Amino acid sequence: MESLRRRIEKLERQPFAPQSGYSAQFDHDALTIYRGMPYLDATMFPSYDKVEPTETYARGRELHEERYGPIIPAHLDPHLKRCTLASAEFEFVFEREPEAGDLLRFEHVGMPHSPHGQRILLLRIHCSVGAPTIAP
Repeated sequence: MESLRRRIEKLERQPFAPQSGYSAQFDHDALTIYRGMPYLDATMFPSYDKVEPTETYARGRELHEERYGPIIPAHLDPHLKRCTLASAEFEFVFEREPEAGDLLRFEHVGMPHSPHGQRILLLRIHCSVGAPTIAP
């Protein structure tokens, strides 16, 4: 049986195939916006309460559930039951579960959590929303 990680990787390599009249670009942007919602709060514009009722957000949610299935509550997820903060950071950086002997150094997690790494993530969300470009 394929591991969950392998199945997800295979699904993510599949190109978007719009089936409901939406363009591939719209679907890509909708999925980016849906996935970016945890990073938005009330101090940002647009905030969650402005984006959540939009058709774009609804399409992103539909695509996410179609691709990955429904969200599993954390207390029922066997992977999260054995997950520690260090192993989660390792997975985030190396895109695989850690194995015995693997090392996680400060340099590995420093970039994704640095201001520059966060800016790249927020710029992707910003561009998907269609907002004007932020000066470098």
